[in-house]
Order: sequence, then C-alpha cells, then structure tokens
Amino acid sequence: MFIGGLIEHWGRGLSMMNNKCKNVGLPKPKINDNGYMVKVIFARPQNDEINDEINEEINEEINEEINEEINEEINEEIKKVLDLISKNPTITQPKIVLQLGYSKSKVNRIVAKLRKLGLLSREGSNKTGRWVVKK
Repeated sequence: MFIGGLIEHWGRGLSMMNNKCKNVGLPKPKINDNGYMVKVIFARPQNDEINDEINEEINEEINEEINEEINEEINEEIKKVLDLISKNPTITQPKIVLQLGYSKSKVNRIVAKLRKLGLLSREGSNKTGRWVVKK
C-alpha cells in the first residue's frame, strides 16, 4: 500500500487497534483491502455493562416523561367524567359523550375503569338509575 501510494507512511495504527481491542476484550478488527479501499470492521461488545447502564438511564428518563404526559391526560379525562357525574348523578353515558365530546368507546372505557377502581357504581336501571361516586 505504501509503495502503491495509497498511504502516506508506515505506522503503528493496525497494531494499536489490535492492542486496544484486546485490552477491552474484543476480537481483532477485520481488515478488508480490495486494492482501492481499506475497510476496518470492529466487533461490538455483546454484554457491555456500561452501555446497558447508560441505555437503562436514558430509557427510564424517556419513559417517565412519556408516562407522565399520558397519565396527566388520562387523569384529566377521568376527572372531567367524574366531575360531570358528580354534578348530575342521573346522567347517561350518551349524554356524557355529547357534553365532553369524547367517543362512546372512550366514555365506556373511563366508566369501566372507574367502576373497577371502586370509585363509581350504578344504582337502578341504565335508563332511570343513577351514578354513585365514592370518594
């Protein structure tokens, strides 16, 4: 490569790369020379504890932000439904849909969740009954 004019001078680059890889427990890099280009391929560590810790921290931060935003939005929706039911215990789900502008399935999910959590129950029939909000 030196004689062909492809490199400026001989050095210790390859031996240094091999030593560095050996020091961190990686195999020697693969070197491909096709006459026009030299390609060096390094192996990635399979079980790198430092990268795992960094990735875990980053993922936790991102997940916390996303979860907080989602929980705030969901909590606001639940609060709106509970507030509406508290003010008018005889309200029906179709009327909740109309007043809040939520879809029918969304209101059904929220009501089901509130019932499951024990915060809401229904007394009487669907048509003439009333909601009981438990605090």
